[in-house]
Amino acid sequence: MNVVVYHIASGQAFFSGAGLVMAALIMKRRSKWVTRLRLLGLFLGLCLVTVSATPFPLPVCAGLFALTVATVIVTWKPVPQPRSIRVLTWGTLAFWGGMAAWEVPYHLVPRAPWWQSGTTLYVIGDSVSAGMESPGEVTWPKRLASRGVAVRDFSRMGATARSAIAQASQIDGPGVVLIEIGGNDLLGPGSGASSQAFEADLDRMLAASVGEGRTLVMLELPLPPFANGYGEVQRRLARRYGAVLIPKRLFLRILLTDDATVDGIHLSDNGQDMFAAMVSRVLGIPD
Repeated sequence: MNVVVYHIASGQAFFSGAGLVMAALIMKRRSKWVTRLRLLGLFLGLCLVTVSATPFPLPVCAGLFALTVATVIVTWKPVPQPRSIRVLTWGTLAFWGGMAAWEVPYHLVPRAPWWQSGTTLYVIGDSVSAGMESPGEVTWPKRLASRGVAVRDFSRMGATARSAIAQASQIDGPGVVLIEIGGNDLLGPGSGASSQAFEADLDRMLAASVGEGRTLVMLELPLPPFANGYGEVQRRLARRYGAVLIPKRLFLRILLTDDATVDGIHLSDNGQDMFAAMVSRVLGIPD
């Protein structure tokens, strides 16, 4: 596993970056080496936070960065600081701590009694779930079905949030709706649609998925640097429709595991097993 890619795309780089920034804010300028260390920590910390693509609203991120730089500037001289400057420093630290506390729940695996005997699992997805139509390929939904799980698999190769609206319209009863979509909107052939267009399509798809007795569970997208908007859309719409988000680190860990994919994205036989096991663990499907 490429630990650097995992650290960044999983969003965990936000926490290490925030830690470096907070340490730099606390450090006192007592020598040239401390000054250099402080600047290095601040620079690396802000870089890590930026490339982590943590989906905070842009005005919030811009305000936090500006406040941090301002705090460093006004505390630069190694002289006793007036009370107002100390308040600014601790206020900035509290801001960073609050942002980290807000982000933590998105990295925790949700636990809820979603699964009961006879529950139907509806799958809305792209080729990660539908497979590549290779001879003898047994996708993860088929593997769950072979264990006696009632699976209705509507996933399609090349699916996007827009085309998945048709998948969602086929759901005709209660159950758990697992949504694995968005990779083609973000990275697939012909991708490049704005996060605003993605939001409009995902909104319609989720609206078509909701229904009495249904639980929506959506895989959060692992994000490349500067793709914050897509993650922000997923989180905002998940709150609107009551969908449970599966932390992106679970999906990403499979993609980065040796022999789990055939091309870095599409699952190999081993990857299909891992994905089925991950879904079973999150949903509480018994072995």
